[in-house]
Amino acid sequence: MALPRVSIEKLLRDVLPEHFMLQKETTDWVNECASEFLRVLGDKANETAEASAKSEQYRISAEHVAQALMELDQEKYLEQIRAGESSRQAVTASKRQRAATRKAALKQASHEDLLAEQNALFHQASQKAAKEGW
Repeated sequence: MALPRVSIEKLLRDVLPEHFMLQKETTDWVNECASEFLRVLGDKANETAEASAKSEQYRISAEHVAQALMELDQEKYLEQIRAGESSRQAVTASKRQRAATRKAALKQASHEDLLAEQNALFHQASQKAAKEGW
């Protein structure tokens, strides 16, 4: 498993001073290290999830990853993971709210209104396709 090279390069350029040259070998080496770290972390989180599973089917949760980080003496990443988890939960809640609002609006709309909206969307797509030449 390798991470996208462009992502690794961007991360490295963000933390290195501008005058530093970034060689391909450096990017490859960091990619190997990051991939190995993620593999070890994933294996440890999987072991944790499997040990606490009530059936053969289970999922690795954020808590399993957090516990794996603690077992690997990498607690320094816990705060970032928890912040990311909070952010993800907020985005998910926002998406659910938008979907519920849209669903409620669809229930109130008449069949004719929905058909008119669909035809308008088809017309927009057709115009965009013609404009882009496909």
